[in-house]
Amino acid sequence: TGGSVWWLIPHPATYVDTTAAIAQIAQIMKQHNINAVSCSHYPNDTVWYDLCDEYGLYLFDEANIETHAYFTILCKEKQFMASFLDRVQRMVERDKNHPSVIVWSLGNESGYGPNHDAAAGWTRGKDPSRPLHYQGGMHSSEDWRVWQGCERVTDFICPMYPRFEAMEDWALNSTESRRPFIACEFSHAMSNACGSLDKYWRFFEEHDRFQGGFVWDWIDQGILKKDKSGREYWAYGGDFGEPVHDANFCCTGVLNADRTPKASLKEYKRMIQPVEVLAVDLKRGLYKVQNKQYFTTLRDYKGTWELLVDGRVAQRGTLPVLKTLPGQTDKVTVKLNKATMIASGEKVLQFRFLTRKALPWAPAGHEVAWTEFVLSALKNNSRVLKTIAPVSEKKTGSTRRLCGGDTELVLNETSVAVTQLKNLGKTVFLSAPVLHAWRAPTDNDGVLGWTGQQGKPIGGWYRLGLDRIERKSAEIKKYTAGKGLIRLGLEERYATPDNAQAFRVIQTWLLNGHGETGLELDIEVDAGITDLPRLGLQFRLPASFQDVEWYGRGPHESYPDRKQGARLGLHGGTIREQWFPYVVPQECGNKTDVRYLSLSGQVGGKIKIEAQSPFQFSVSRYSDQVVMKAMHLNELKEESCVYLNLDLFQRGLGNEACGPAVCSEYKLGGPVRLSNRFRIIFG
Repeated sequence: TGGSVWWLIPHPATYVDTTAAIAQIAQIMKQHNINAVSCSHYPNDTVWYDLCDEYGLYLFDEANIETHAYFTILCKEKQFMASFLDRVQRMVERDKNHPSVIVWSLGNESGYGPNHDAAAGWTRGKDPSRPLHYQGGMHSSEDWRVWQGCERVTDFICPMYPRFEAMEDWALNSTESRRPFIACEFSHAMSNACGSLDKYWRFFEEHDRFQGGFVWDWIDQGILKKDKSGREYWAYGGDFGEPVHDANFCCTGVLNADRTPKASLKEYKRMIQPVEVLAVDLKRGLYKVQNKQYFTTLRDYKGTWELLVDGRVAQRGTLPVLKTLPGQTDKVTVKLNKATMIASGEKVLQFRFLTRKALPWAPAGHEVAWTEFVLSALKNNSRVLKTIAPVSEKKTGSTRRLCGGDTELVLNETSVAVTQLKNLGKTVFLSAPVLHAWRAPTDNDGVLGWTGQQGKPIGGWYRLGLDRIERKSAEIKKYTAGKGLIRLGLEERYATPDNAQAFRVIQTWLLNGHGETGLELDIEVDAGITDLPRLGLQFRLPASFQDVEWYGRGPHESYPDRKQGARLGLHGGTIREQWFPYVVPQECGNKTDVRYLSLSGQVGGKIKIEAQSPFQFSVSRYSDQVVMKAMHLNELKEESCVYLNLDLFQRGLGNEACGPAVCSEYKLGGPVRLSNRFRIIFG
């Protein structure tokens, strides 16, 4: 099958079933580089097949067979053989003349037995031109040896949610010589999800017999409702009075129910794009453009490039018309301005490939692919220097006000905390920053509408007491003032119910005579804390801050194991826009590889936060506690402040709602020590 493959579940509850509405589905898929769909778990509307013939989407056509609760029973009972046969026969006879159908699937999650053999035998005799697929014969994704056999019913090795280790073992040790590997399902797109898509896709591309896989699934099956106050929300299982349901487990798509793409779809588009650029010699500006398509040249795509310096466009150009043959590469040269390259600033070269003309599924100028290269290192701007301008302090009772220029740090000596930061008399920090080692769980951390999630990450976090962290002690370790610089060092100890030494946090605040403020942050994690959701500081800012800009990955949210689809650059928007409306509220809006961020508002002024090393951050009008209490969007109520999270670490997303856990490289436990250095600039 070559490139990407995808799942589709029809969603009649959300849209009117017309040709135009179904055509929009095909267009969105094509615009995101999707090239194959599994019609799960029954034959679809015939209009869909006509559109796939027209637009060019490969189909796995699947029979209306799923026994599930009687998984290993009905497939072996003689009295059900006619039903199995009838459903497969009707599918084949109806859809046999559609060129988009390249594979017949015998159904889903119905065990394996002689009824499948009978259906497979009839299908092979009726249509020997198409291969067969049936995952049910491969009962385990943990042991690749179970994937062998079952050749009567499947021409593919097609396990469900295989682990990387099992895939690698199969690639190295399997004696299979004929059948290719296409994962029946390999990534679960429930809510904030689809971690490590890049790792999967690298594996698919590095091994010839790994041809891709399907992501579960296409669109959230939520139904729009309004509460008594007229606030809209997406309803799901249990919201209609039904006693038996799966809660929000029907909302597992890469699109919201209103067809808004999630970040997971944007990530996948980047992974499966048809054009890639490879570096040959960065210093000489030599690159190779790779055509990953199987049948067409790159003639229909326009290649462009931009050189960004600290996120801003400094130079741009156009590549020559490319006629690169399928599966081949062509060399290109990019000539960059020498003066620009010598000047200071981080240089990032970005390539883009756009449609030259309007196509049935996209307008002219639609971006199909992009690649970026970091050409120079990031300059460290985080250090706060001494100045000749004076600094001072004012003490009233237990309050010590540290002043430099127009900036004031307020130290409460009783609580031993920097309780406020002010500039020009305006409050920037409403309260002392606190250790933040929790996140409002995602469905991959533990399905939010279900009980019995103790074995998932959220269960482990509760057992560790990470939802009940308390600040137990604090002391001033160092204080100096003079020669244009104040230095204040605070050491804090945080405990969980079962670990009195869980966290040690050192905050070293600096303030110079010009009002520049620095924060050197150092956090130690005890060995007893084996799995962290995140690690950093949380700040409360006035609600008057309304807008955010950052230099890092964007413009959409990104996470350590899902950030390849977010490009480096300057991005921005309102703080409200950073909240993504997942059907069940949960952790969202994170930004990765951030060099600096700026917050501004009509009343609150503007602050810029730079760092020594790239960091992660998020801003929200909701606390974790408010998010965790809400099971629907209408239950959220904005708070009277802005929460700013500066993170040294955040756990990956993974696929654990229904698939492999977060990869080890995206998890963190103690003993460990993390640090970074920040500078806060006003104006």
